Amino acid sequence: MKPNTFFRRKTVSLLLSTTILILSLSGCNQTTKQTFEEFTHDLFIEEITSNTINLHYTIENPSAYGITDYEISLGDFSKETRDSSKEELQKTMDELKKYEHANLTEEEQLTYDLLIDYIETQIALSDYDLYYEPLAFSGGLQMELPILYAEYKLNNEQDVQDYLELISLTDEYFVQVMVFEKEKSEAGLFMSTDLCEKVIESCEAFLEDTENHYLKTTFKNRLEKLDLSEQKVASYTMKKF
Repeated sequence: MKPNTFFRRKTVSLLLSTTILILSLSGCNQTTKQTFEEFTHDLFIEEITSNTINLHYTIENPSAYGITDYEISLGDFSKETRDSSKEELQKTMDELKKYEHANLTEEEQLTYDLLIDYIETQIALSDYDLYYEPLAFSGGLQMELPILYAEYKLNNEQDVQDYLELISLTDEYFVQVMVFEKEKSEAGLFMSTDLCEKVIESCEAFLEDTENHYLKTTFKNRLEKLDLSEQKVASYTMKKF
């Protein structure tokens, strides 16, 4: 279900992934139940690792869930991913329907029903991607993502390295967003002039006072709370934002 991992769907996907995790962990250990448990576990791992911010905000210690090697990503807004979304969702649906609902435990049935409802909804919405607006004066990506960066908890040096790689991917991610906005415009679905002006204003405000920007100051404050040498702290704070 990975192609359905745009940052814009993080809230629904995150809630769904967390529900899958909780309910799959509560399942029985009987042999007849392991297959469905493995399916939900694998689905959870696939979903949660497709967006590193979701992963970081959901699991404090990924290795405890067998997640030791994952690609750093903000998700994918590309047309190629959106075009393949319905097919991948249908594949997941087909796999899910191989399990007999009546043979599942009550907890597993709830997981099953949630997945069916979620996937059916996403398949129905997949033809209407261009109606979505990722940028807004309040709550748009250009405002929401920096806040998530500023609140990104640094528990260890690996978190620092992941965080800096996410920062380095931001330009490329917003290029995808701009291409998406161009597609919307060509389809006659671009935002209003008034909203566009407000989005530009919010971007300009974000870029003011880059020397004392809150992303720099909050990053340094979080770094200094870690057990790192002064040399490492200085090296990380010199990284380009």
